Amino acid sequence: MKENRFSVKKTIQVINARKYPLMNTMGGMIHIFFAALFWYFRVWPMVIFNVISPICYFKVSGLYREGKLLTLFLFDYFEISIHAIAASICVGWDFGFEQFIFTLVPYGYFICYELYKGRKRYLMASILGGINAIASIAVRWYTFRHKPLYDLPVKAAFYTHQFNSILTYTVMFFFLVLFLYELQQKEAGYEAKNAVLNHEASVDPLTGMLNRRSMQSCLESAYLNKSKFSVAMIDLDDFKKINDSYGHDAGDLVLKEMTRIVRECVPEGNPICRWGGEEVLIMFDGMGKDEAAEVCEKIRASMEADIIDFYDKKLNVTMTIGVAPQRMAYSIDETIAEADEKMYHGKQSGKNRVVANYKGL
Repeated sequence: MKENRFSVKKTIQVINARKYPLMNTMGGMIHIFFAALFWYFRVWPMVIFNVISPICYFKVSGLYREGKLLTLFLFDYFEISIHAIAASICVGWDFGFEQFIFTLVPYGYFICYELYKGRKRYLMASILGGINAIASIAVRWYTFRHKPLYDLPVKAAFYTHQFNSILTYTVMFFFLVLFLYELQQKEAGYEAKNAVLNHEASVDPLTGMLNRRSMQSCLESAYLNKSKFSVAMIDLDDFKKINDSYGHDAGDLVLKEMTRIVRECVPEGNPICRWGGEEVLIMFDGMGKDEAAEVCEKIRASMEADIIDFYDKKLNVTMTIGVAPQRMAYSIDETIAEADEKMYHGKQSGKNRVVANYKGL
């Protein structure tokens, strides 16, 4: 069953994508309304202005399709400013046309934020805002010192002022919603990029296992929390011979296959790290030495039984594993060194084995 429910987010997304032609269309329609209003009151200069403006809006609408958004924005910006100034001079301050000048300030900051980058976006928006501030003060000074060119009824001033107030606040609300939407989208994009970067910074690019720095953080966290854990150091037997005999592509394939096996055998939630070269370090959270050794034996047996296809060759690789429990009297480095030494002892004793108990330690 299709979902036909109204979606505010989707609506805002569509409006945001089409805001330039929408502004152009809205501007033309509002000017047609003002043309009728000024014609009714016989304010002929503003009638002419509001007849020419929709034609201009229609003419410049092609700039959107051509991608000339800055030119389109500047046309809208200055056309609205000139209209507000001209209307205030013709009918006076009380009609509220100067409010459109104030509305342009957040509009200018929003569009400049989108069209420019870095300091230029703030510079351009501030310049435009400064021009509007000067224009507003100048119009207020002029209307205070001079009577309007046309003397219209007080009731007309009241209702026109109310209409202009509603219109300007609606436009400001419209652009502030779009601005917040833009910021939310950018924030979501940054979070997604940061998540990717954090992931890339924490894992080994070849195997997808944690890198050494990330594993160190896991170990330190467990150690500081006085959690029970054990570590296992895995080393592939005679890995150098594989690289020397078949090349590094074969070595990379073996490492990936080892990663798959380790992940299948190790319970979820236990960090696995490519410690260096063909060495893998596993942290068994909440496990003692014997429990960890059982899992490691499963890993070793699975690796021994695995046959890796490399072109026309069949590769069979074994591994040696040393297991050490974390003792509170030991530092993390000492525990890792113990696991490493047990692994080394296993190599000396014939390889392909798990060493958890060793009299030398």
